[in-house]
Amino acid sequence: MLRMGAVYFKLGQPDVGVAIIQQMVREYPDQVELVKEARKFLGVSHTSLKLTPPPWPDQEILTYIEGSRETGGLMFIAVNTGKKETRILIDRHEGLYPSRAYMTTSTKDFRPIRESYTSKDFTNASITFEDGAIHMETEKGEHVVKNDLQFFSETQFFYLVRRLPLTVGAQFSFPFFSEAMGMMFDLDLTVEGKERLRVAAGEFDCFKISTSIQFNLWVADTPERYVVKGQMMTLVSELAEISGANYSEVRALDHDRPLFHLPIPPEWFAYCRSQGEKEAVFSIMGPEYSTIIGLKVEEVETDEDHFSSKVEIKDGNAFYHIEVKRMGILASFEITTPEARFNQQRPTFDKLAKGLSVHKGN
Repeated sequence: MLRMGAVYFKLGQPDVGVAIIQQMVREYPDQVELVKEARKFLGVSHTSLKLTPPPWPDQEILTYIEGSRETGGLMFIAVNTGKKETRILIDRHEGLYPSRAYMTTSTKDFRPIRESYTSKDFTNASITFEDGAIHMETEKGEHVVKNDLQFFSETQFFYLVRRLPLTVGAQFSFPFFSEAMGMMFDLDLTVEGKERLRVAAGEFDCFKISTSIQFNLWVADTPERYVVKGQMMTLVSELAEISGANYSEVRALDHDRPLFHLPIPPEWFAYCRSQGEKEAVFSIMGPEYSTIIGLKVEEVETDEDHFSSKVEIKDGNAFYHIEVKRMGILASFEITTPEARFNQQRPTFDKLAKGLSVHKGN
């Protein structure tokens, strides 16, 4: 296919030649040497992709509705940007494709470093991104994807497009790694034009972007560059809420009914999934691959006052279940982390759990 594409260039039909060579790169990403030649032939280089500075404020949290509230689910994405590393959390719950991804990247060039990915297909897969290879460890064993080019991944995508220098007609191409599929392929983006969209989070003038994987997205033409909408076939995600706070100021979770207080250790942060008159549900992101995947505080009819925890080891992962009952309030949450990291971080888990105080609101 590479030779066929070259022939069309010689025949004065470069558009046909480009299409053939790009198809080859997408269909045969494992042919590393051919892909390298194709990139040279097309003049495409990932290292030439110029990223703008991160437009998001630290501790930003975006909530998306996927489908409808009745038939779909919610997606939360949160980011913590440090001088050297940026941490991203994507949490899809309910809906058709519940999953959770927690990634650390380089702040400067947005290069992926490591990731924890959990879905129906992968039970807490640990991914390490190294020069020349991507290592995925799951309960099914280790899967290695060879690659000697710099690339971006699916988990980064909503943040990556926010750092692209978007103008109408602009085109971008780069190697793209899909955690869900466990494979690498070339991703092409084209800024088709501008459209004005109204979603739950507000009304935005947007850049409409098409991709080579039949996924369209709309990015706000504002300094923050919010991804306002994403659509693949019938699956639609729309921005519902923009929230978050200054990372250095928010060091505890509080709620007035039920009343509870939870200090947040350094390098951790949390977001609220939902809260009502008698309950509140949070997710808390911890360092490395440790995440409290659910904290629920609710009023219950009980006179008990106790603290309990239980540890379970399964498939190389440690599950730490914690329950607190005080003055009619039940608080329960669960931590999951690779077993190898559990003993090292157990003191932090214990301190976090014991710092939770709960009692009836007024």
